[in-house]
Amino acid sequence: MCNDGDDDRDPRSDVPPDPVRQIDDPVSCVAAAGATGAGRSVPVPMARPVGLPGVMTGGAVLAMEYAAGPLGPSPEPPTWYPRMSVLRAIVELLLLLPALVVGAFGGYLVGAMIQPGDARWPLMATNLGMGVVSLAAVVIMLLVARQGGGSIGWTARRLGHNVLIALGALLGFYVVLYSGILAAYVVSPRLLDGAPAAQRAIEQALPPLPMVQVVVLMIATVLWEEVVFRGFLLTRMRAVFRSWWLAVPIGSLLFAVAHYYEGVLAMVVIGLLALLMSILFVWRRSLVPCLVLHWLHNIGALLLLKTVSTTWR
Repeated sequence: MCNDGDDDRDPRSDVPPDPVRQIDDPVSCVAAAGATGAGRSVPVPMARPVGLPGVMTGGAVLAMEYAAGPLGPSPEPPTWYPRMSVLRAIVELLLLLPALVVGAFGGYLVGAMIQPGDARWPLMATNLGMGVVSLAAVVIMLLVARQGGGSIGWTARRLGHNVLIALGALLGFYVVLYSGILAAYVVSPRLLDGAPAAQRAIEQALPPLPMVQVVVLMIATVLWEEVVFRGFLLTRMRAVFRSWWLAVPIGSLLFAVAHYYEGVLAMVVIGLLALLMSILFVWRRSLVPCLVLHWLHNIGALLLLKTVSTTWR
C-alpha cells in the first residue's frame, strides 16, 4: 500500500503504523504523486530493515562474548582434582586408616591359612588385603561425594603419550640413580652397604613365584598403591595444604616410610621414585604414567633379584 499522507488506521488504536506498509513500493508512491497533481507532496520514505538497531546490538554483544568471554565477572578456572573443604579432606584421610588396618589383619589371616609354614605368604597376603579394602574404601568415598574416577586421575586421556612419558621418565631416573650410586661408591664404598639389606628384605617378604604370578601380583600391588597413595592421598593432602608444593613431598615421604622394612638405602630410592611419580601425576593429571613406571620398576627389580640371587628360595 502507498501511504499518500492520509492515515487509514483506526484513530482509537494505539498501535504505531507498520513501517513495512509505509514503504511497500516507493516507485508507485512517486507515480501516485504525479497523478494527484502538483502542489501536493507525497512522502517517499527510505527503506530500512525492521529491527536493525536490535540486530546490531545483539551482534555486538555476541562479538564481545566471542572475543572476551562471557560478560560479567570471570569464573574460577576449572580444576581436575576434587575441590573440598579441609575438614572433609581430613575426615576422608582418617577413614582410610581403619581400612588399611582391617585389610592388613584380614589378609594376614588368609595368608596364614594358605601356607602355615611359610611366613612370607601371610606378609604377601597382608599387602593384598590392605589393597582390596583400601580400594573399596576409596570407591565408596568417591561415590558418596559423587566424584568420578577422573578426580583421582583414573582416566585414559592421552594414553599413548602418558605411556611414552612414563618410559622416558623411568629411563632418565635410572640414568640419574646409577650415576649417583657410582659417584657414591667412588666417594665412600660403605654408603652402599644397605643394598644387601634391601635384597634380604624382599626375599623375606615375598615367596619365589613363577613369573606369571609375579606379573599378576605386581599389577595388583601397583594398582592399589597408586590409586591410594597418588590418586587419593595426594588430592586430599592438596585440599588440606592448598598447595601441591607441600602435598607432593609429604606424600612421597609417607610412601617411602611405608617401605621401611627394606632399609634406609631402599627408602631413599623409593622416596625419589615416589617424588617422580607424584610430579607425573600432577603434571599429566592421570595415574597412567605412575602405573606404568611403577610396574616396570617393580618387575625389573624382581627379575634382577631372581637372576642374581642365590638365596631366594
